[in-house]
Amino acid sequence: MKTALIEKNKIGGECTHYGCVPSKALINTSKAYHGLRKMSSLGISVDLPKPDFREIMEKVDEIVQGIYKHEKPEVFQDQGIDVFVNKSGAKFIDEHTITVGDEIINAKNFVICTGSSPRLLDVEGIDQVKMLHNENFWELREKPDSIVFIGGGVISTELAQALNRLDCSVSIIDRNSRILKVTEEEIGGYLCDKLKNEGLTILTDASPLRFEDKNTLEYLQNGEKKKIEADYFFTAAGRLPNVKGLQLENAAVEYTNQGITTNEFLQSTASHIYASGDVTAS
Repeated sequence: MKTALIEKNKIGGECTHYGCVPSKALINTSKAYHGLRKMSSLGISVDLPKPDFREIMEKVDEIVQGIYKHEKPEVFQDQGIDVFVNKSGAKFIDEHTITVGDEIINAKNFVICTGSSPRLLDVEGIDQVKMLHNENFWELREKPDSIVFIGGGVISTELAQALNRLDCSVSIIDRNSRILKVTEEEIGGYLCDKLKNEGLTILTDASPLRFEDKNTLEYLQNGEKKKIEADYFFTAAGRLPNVKGLQLENAAVEYTNQGITTNEFLQSTASHIYASGDVTAS
């Protein structure tokens, strides 16, 4: 089939640049460093080195770039795929036509795989805080002495553990009765205990109220107002599907705040337009 690949930023998307690849690279480093702490219990005397956070993050980026070199536009162009990388993204004109910048593209079928973005917090005073999320976190080169994760899902938990193992003071605030609600209770409970034993602070049944200043968050826990201070705050309060700007209405593609509506075959309400991944409501 004659195929076009359209991307707003960099090919590879979430997994390569902001998700699986960098997070697992950082987790691997923190795991190795954490393992050194156990050597004495095995009868091996080791002088614990001080982690160089800048060097660690540079190495993580090297791994990302190593993956990306196999995903650059020319790689796909060499395979006969038309590639369009444009910050304006794709916009539907009608059910069979889109624009990408100044280009007009007609196609029999479309597959929408635009993914999702971090949900930004609607909290008083947030404009004075440089909030971290899973996209801009990888730009850090100076290790935070302290960091608070708002939301206790998978993204925040894995990064929180990694940073804690690299000698950061880490807290997780979650509005639920426990973090990792996506896991079964027994497994989630076991993981929470392990994290606490490693030194993480986990604050459950807690919701952010307002930022007093760039380093102080006031939150409500069990009806009581409390404060927590940190060098950085990381928002991990869910994801939003990337449907903005696609002008899906012009193609009769229905969607909600949870994403594009699809059937069991990944067809949208326009049967020749498919959607998969985080942009879908399923």
